[in-house]
Amino acid sequence: TGRMKISRFFGSLLPLAVLIAIGCGGPKQLIVKEKSRDSGPPTWISQAVTHPEYLYFVGLADRAKSLKEGRDQARQDAANQASAYIGIRISNDTFIQDSTAQSSTYVNEQTRSSTGASISFLEVTDEYYVKTSRTAGNYYEETYAVYVLCRFPKASARKEKERQSEAAKRDGALALAMYQDALVELDKNQSKAAFEKLIQAQTLLSGISDNIALDHPEIQNTRILSTAVSLKLQGLEKQSRTIHLDSKTPYGSAFNGAFAKALSNHDFELNPAIKATRFRLTLMITLHEGKKIWDQFQYIAKYTYDINDLWTSNTITGGSSQSNAFAGSKEMAAQNAVVEAATDIGLETCKRLEMHLIKNKE
Repeated sequence: TGRMKISRFFGSLLPLAVLIAIGCGGPKQLIVKEKSRDSGPPTWISQAVTHPEYLYFVGLADRAKSLKEGRDQARQDAANQASAYIGIRISNDTFIQDSTAQSSTYVNEQTRSSTGASISFLEVTDEYYVKTSRTAGNYYEETYAVYVLCRFPKASARKEKERQSEAAKRDGALALAMYQDALVELDKNQSKAAFEKLIQAQTLLSGISDNIALDHPEIQNTRILSTAVSLKLQGLEKQSRTIHLDSKTPYGSAFNGAFAKALSNHDFELNPAIKATRFRLTLMITLHEGKKIWDQFQYIAKYTYDINDLWTSNTITGGSSQSNAFAGSKEMAAQNAVVEAATDIGLETCKRLEMHLIKNKE
């Protein structure tokens, strides 16, 4: 696709340095094309360069706003092509040295492959650009089309793949050890420690191939390990958004229904099993009869609560307030007040837990 893009562009270039075009009813346009060399485009733009010791790549930047921007974009393009062709990724500190202009360009990590090996050095051996100036009345535009020829040693690619292959084996073994440690932590009901181990294992696995062999009877390679780690993490992430309710609440069934609904609107769940939750909400509600207005009875539900993080054994926060309701009967007014309290407590709990999770980056 790079070759086709280059051929299409040069097929449209005219040999004249200055071109004048007249728009339909519009102002005259003055177009000036300045080439970096009198001989015109070098042959390496349209013909692939072969060498027994080096791989060559042509990077292209079209319509750049400056020569520097065009050079940087063209070198990035060459680095991406090299990464895709060789089958290795661009490292975070990759730079391209220009042997013709004594300058260098750092490039971004955009291509990641299964090997995990990296390109850390590319060399620019030639460059060609065309500056196009376009004037139409008060309008002026200046753009650059830049082409760079980069090379990468074949021996370096082989050595880097071999080195990274050994590193991938070590990282795979370490990720397996972390996964096994996490299983032990889960057996001890130490979910927080298990969660952290699994995150570390997942981070290691994200940078290596999914077919690295592992010395384990059931987990033979990193693909199987990645799946196992992901499943365990999903379970713990769900657990980290689950709440156990510890209370003796009047109209408990109505309270639980309203409370669970408030949680579900914010991706939290109510779970009766303490071991299957991360948070415990300890709650107390007292009901007080209020004033009767006409034929409507009033009831007030006063409540206090605390939230505990069972993974860290810390109390997050506490709160107290009240809710009230009117109804045609005392029974209904009391139940409605409890339902209102459940909704308020659910929303306050979700807000505090979201802040707690963000603060702890979980």
